[in-house]
Amino acid sequence: MNYCPFDEIKNLTLEPISFYFKAFDYDFRMGMHHHPYFEIMYASQDSFDVYIHYENKNLPTKKVTVQQGQFIFFDAMTYHRLVIPDTRPRMIYNVELDAKSPNEYNPCNVNAAMPVDYSAVIRGCNLERLGGGTAGFTLLTDTAQVEYALKNLITLHKEPIHTLDRALAAQYSIVNLLVEISSCMQTVSFGALPYIKKANEYIANNYTKKISLGDISDYVGINKSYLQRQYKKYTGSTILNAINTMRIKRAVYHLKASPYPVKKIAELVGFSSKQQIEYEFQKLMGTTPSEYRKKYENATVDHHAEIYRSSSTPFSLPSPTAEEGKK
Repeated sequence: MNYCPFDEIKNLTLEPISFYFKAFDYDFRMGMHHHPYFEIMYASQDSFDVYIHYENKNLPTKKVTVQQGQFIFFDAMTYHRLVIPDTRPRMIYNVELDAKSPNEYNPCNVNAAMPVDYSAVIRGCNLERLGGGTAGFTLLTDTAQVEYALKNLITLHKEPIHTLDRALAAQYSIVNLLVEISSCMQTVSFGALPYIKKANEYIANNYTKKISLGDISDYVGINKSYLQRQYKKYTGSTILNAINTMRIKRAVYHLKASPYPVKKIAELVGFSSKQQIEYEFQKLMGTTPSEYRKKYENATVDHHAEIYRSSSTPFSLPSPTAEEGKK
């Protein structure tokens, strides 16, 4: 079976060969399998488990839990299977990308109009480690706009591409997805010092909760005053600003893609009140959340809106989770 690892794409292009957004329940069963494609699984509602098997590596099968708002990237030929751990339905985005010659995948001659050097994208966006090396996977928290990018990619590819403008938009959606993933990787790995990386890991995994500098310093294992000074020195940002920036990035997604009012969005992303999100949003984005949403809606014509309103299609938007409903 011909395949290449993600960091060895070189002069190949990427074709989305399978993609969906749908619910999985407890009765779903997936066997352990592998394929020559790169795969992304995103937990949009609730968490799910993935088991990863290492053939001929003398390593035990590994269980990974993908929490809501996280996603897992599988490199080509990584053995894996999805498991739904209980009776609650899970809403999952899934995209599989096949590395092909530009001559094999070239809808409407898009590679002549907008050629993409994916090898350069991977290097320039620091995505070489996305394939996970010998582990064969990478688990990340969506601190950027990955969910929105997946939704857009699925929308653009769900029907055959017959025009160049659609082909260009579809090609760009793949690049944009990689850029958003790159942003998530940089959030976690930024900073050469191990305790800066650990601080970013804690923030990325807990920003929707009420967290304090003491919580982060306990996780990192160093004095909080020293951590605060070093974080500012090496990142140029205070820890509080880093937390709020991450919350605002997630709020932007909800403003674009969900019907939730600003007060609900504030709760979902970790702010204590509508007033707090409005203050932080204005400071970072130069406008209020409501004004941002209004400008976005006025500038956007969604020709595929119907597919997100129909409960009979796998591309439907999810209902609020039980946890969100309590907030």
